[in-house]
Amino acid sequence: MVRYAVVACVALLVLGFSTSVTTAEEITVGIQVSPSTINVDQKGVWVTVHADIPLGLVVKAGLKLNGEVVWYTTKSDARGDLVAKFRVGDVLEIVAVPSATLTLTGTTITGDSFSGTDTVRVVDPSDKKK
Repeated sequence: MVRYAVVACVALLVLGFSTSVTTAEEITVGIQVSPSTINVDQKGVWVTVHADIPLGLVVKAGLKLNGEVVWYTTKSDARGDLVAKFRVGDVLEIVAVPSATLTLTGTTITGDSFSGTDTVRVVDPSDKKK
């Protein structure tokens, strides 16, 4: 696992993903929110955000979803990329019918900020309007 993190860091440096000591950059990463449809009456536990950035490069304490520090836990997926889990109840406070744009923001260990955005459908089955 450590070997993969080192390889990922070296690859990012070679590809110019990091910046010089004096200049911080904004990095755009792809994210995918799951589930892609959030039911306001949902009894589920998690909303999961998969981000295309190695977990080893992320300062976990700075993760935010739509400006709120609501993440519950983080882990890496099979590729070593960030997976952040959020409690459904916390996410329901920042979404509304019919859709919501969710933006994950954070900072890398090199001081660069990153963000990624995904839009999810938001439904309310008790809403009789169609």
